[in-house]
Amino acid sequence: MQSGKSNKISASAQRGKFIRTLRKIHGWLGIWGAVLRLLFGVSGILLNHRAVLKIPLAKNGSQRNPAAHASAAPGQCMEFTRYLQQTLDISHDPLQPKGARKEEKRDDARFMGKDMPQPERWEVTFPMH
Repeated sequence: MQSGKSNKISASAQRGKFIRTLRKIHGWLGIWGAVLRLLFGVSGILLNHRAVLKIPLAKNGSQRNPAAHASAAPGQCMEFTRYLQQTLDISHDPLQPKGARKEEKRDDARFMGKDMPQPERWEVTFPMH
């Protein structure tokens, strides 16, 4: 008779220990969750109202690309490739496309009631090793 009662006490004690541990975990997760929600809320308010709060923005810098200042636009892809090699001081040849690229059909685009031809698409890849 005693052994049956001790099993009930043992199971009840284990259940109580589990509930206490679960409550501690729930409490800590709740506290850290509240801290994170406050952090996200405050940062969201600062980002949305930075003009009103007079928060300075980070300075954005720009970098000039020497290839962007071509005196005359090249007319063919090979001319463009040679121009890039000279301007950027690249001594090796570009990579060849893996598959023979089919000639893409360029459809005219309709703009303000006129058919406008689409520009050519050039792709040049230099391995930089």
